[in-house]
Amino acid sequence: HFVDLGLRRENFDSWLVESLIEDRTGDLWVGTRGNGLCRYRPDGRTDRFTVAQGLPSDRITALLEDSAGQLWVGTPRGVCQLTHLNSHRPLVARVYTVKDGLTDNWVTTIFQSREGKILVGSRGYTEIVNSSTDSNPQLQSYTTAQGLSVNSINAISEDRDGNLWLGTDNGGAIKIAGNGFKTFGPVDGLADGEISSLFQDQSRQICAFI
Repeated sequence: HFVDLGLRRENFDSWLVESLIEDRTGDLWVGTRGNGLCRYRPDGRTDRFTVAQGLPSDRITALLEDSAGQLWVGTPRGVCQLTHLNSHRPLVARVYTVKDGLTDNWVTTIFQSREGKILVGSRGYTEIVNSSTDSNPQLQSYTTAQGLSVNSINAISEDRDGNLWLGTDNGGAIKIAGNGFKTFGPVDGLADGEISSLFQDQSRQICAFI
């Protein structure tokens, strides 16, 4: 069935949904283009979080629930970490921006590796290490200066061997292994264009949506 979240149509696209996840308790988190972050609970209750509650922006571009049950929210003004999700008002524990080491404030995707690192895609990508246990986590950023084919990162995934894969905007798919970066493009049979998502299928093949 359909549920009206009561999003305000303040302009022609502020109510559009840009990101959507379900957390481990069954709550549905909805990131909008200008109405902030909405939570739809299994019992039908809804909550809305905006800059008034500490978010860096009312536009939500990416969402991730990490292994510790914290919510990561990507925006055009950085990525923030939300804790105490089960309470009526989750707390914004921290906001990361270029001042902390992000490659860019406009976040396009967020992913957690099996090692527990939070990976933030934007113009390049940033690894946030020990984000759940350290009050001052380490940030390591990568751009074309470190070997990426392009800086525009739209998607991040990980294969069964622990290799990271980055989907780019007209720069192919980038594999990050222990021995460095390898880019796959038209010469490898990959169509040119914007890669919106990546995953490894049951036959261990990497699939890219363009």
